[in-house]
Amino acid sequence: MSSGARLILRAAAGSLVIAALWIVLASITPTTNYHLAPMVAVIAAPSTIRLTVPGRPAPVVAVSAVAIGIIVATGSALLIHAAGWDLGHAISTSITTRSETVVVIALGAVIGAVIAALPSKDDARSPG
Repeated sequence: MSSGARLILRAAAGSLVIAALWIVLASITPTTNYHLAPMVAVIAAPSTIRLTVPGRPAPVVAVSAVAIGIIVATGSALLIHAAGWDLGHAISTSITTRSETVVVIALGAVIGAVIAALPSKDDARSPG
């Protein structure tokens, strides 16, 4: 297995841990809406890679990490909705909890892309 594939698996594992925690919390208290949990699940994937790779990851790895985070968060949201565990209120009364989740996942994807693309401290110190 290539190092890029290993990194992507680590990213998936990081996102899955957060998503599993979100699912457990939603199953225990279905009337509470964990507004930022989908965002954290998306951001966990590129953050995991940035914590394990010195410097910037390859573009394909960075994009894959964000995509994996989106897939895991979306799958978790669908599971929570299908189980009827999304009974809480949205932040705004003008949108549904599902709409809020979509917006938060999209925002998490943007933040995750920034995390994956920003240069590290090591990049800033290197000459050239």
